[in-house]
Amino acid sequence: MAQDMARGKFSFAGAVVAGKPVEVFDATPPSAEWAIALHNLSWLQHFVTGGHELHRIVARSLVLKWGEQRSGFRTPMVCFRALISLSSAAHFLLGPSPSSFEKSFYELAEKLIHRVLATRPSALGENFWQAVALQYASLAFRGSESLRDQANAKLCTVINEVILPDGGHVSRNPQALLEVLLAVIPIRDAMVAKREAVPQALSAAIERMFPMLRMLSHGDRGLGNFQGVGATEMAGIKTIVEHDTIAGRPLLCAPHSGYCRLSHRSGLLIMDTGVPGECNSPLAIEFSDGPHRIFSNCGMPGSATEDWRKAAADIAAHNTVEIASFESGVKNSPAAEVITSPQGSLINCTNEISGKSGKVSHHRTVFLSQTGNDLRGEDRISPAGPRNTSSEPLDYTIRFHLHPGVKATLTRKE
Repeated sequence: MAQDMARGKFSFAGAVVAGKPVEVFDATPPSAEWAIALHNLSWLQHFVTGGHELHRIVARSLVLKWGEQRSGFRTPMVCFRALISLSSAAHFLLGPSPSSFEKSFYELAEKLIHRVLATRPSALGENFWQAVALQYASLAFRGSESLRDQANAKLCTVINEVILPDGGHVSRNPQALLEVLLAVIPIRDAMVAKREAVPQALSAAIERMFPMLRMLSHGDRGLGNFQGVGATEMAGIKTIVEHDTIAGRPLLCAPHSGYCRLSHRSGLLIMDTGVPGECNSPLAIEFSDGPHRIFSNCGMPGSATEDWRKAAADIAAHNTVEIASFESGVKNSPAAEVITSPQGSLINCTNEISGKSGKVSHHRTVFLSQTGNDLRGEDRISPAGPRNTSSEPLDYTIRFHLHPGVKATLTRKE
């Protein structure tokens, strides 16, 4: 990636813009996603990883050019991400010896810090990433002690709002949980390296998140396709797992986050038992055998039109039951429990679904044997209130999306 950008080829969000490197900010962006990826400076990490002097020279010129620009795509979130990227790459950009770049870089960093400080986030997610950005800047640049105190206080307050008591992300999106861990672990490690006390709220949140991330990961180390997850970078999860010194066992049931898990030998099942969030997937399941996924939800495309994203979020894109004329996306919390026995483990859950003629209950029971190779399930739909007087059968569809790597054949058991 660094080599491509040094040659003027910038590939973000499924689109490519080519030309002279410093002219990329003057180019017409092919999409809003591409422009956001350019202006949040996350690509700087590729130059840091490349590590060559040529990479440093190109990265410096791009950063200074970025500092001269004004763009409508620089939303508060983009500025927060840009400050994180600048702080993370500062040691590489400045280099081993003083240069004329140093003064311009510090002026740019100071200006961006003031802009981030002046921002008043309106959403919880923005509030969290503002705190993370300020924390990164306070650790990367000297003379930032007062900023660090402010950033510590803000991060310790907001992280307990973003991370639920069972370790899940408030959005219920496993990818969002991974992103938070990838952001806060460097903060903890930098504090330890500087021999500073790590705030208790930060340490506790990290310890909660590790088992939750394991709970939502399959045998191939990728995340389950729930609530907005698409293609997962396996390297990110591998990096996180290597930092898990506690190695806590994955949870079986996470009531705050709304997930249940069964795991025996190589067999692994994850079920969505929470309030619908980005996706409408009540009681949807995914099942894998070791590194091989068998039943998989369709997942959210990383870059697509709004119509495609709506389709991916719909109940039809998930391994669950859809009942015609009933609204399966009602914001209620399904009841779920995990029962273990010497024969195996079982998830028992119920979701109430509203319709014009009243309510029905969808009961789903899934059993996984101790051997991990015997998966059984039962779906039951029954009246949930006195208004359900119609004797007409319900029109329902039960979907099981096979992973593209699975080949299915019809068999008949005599």
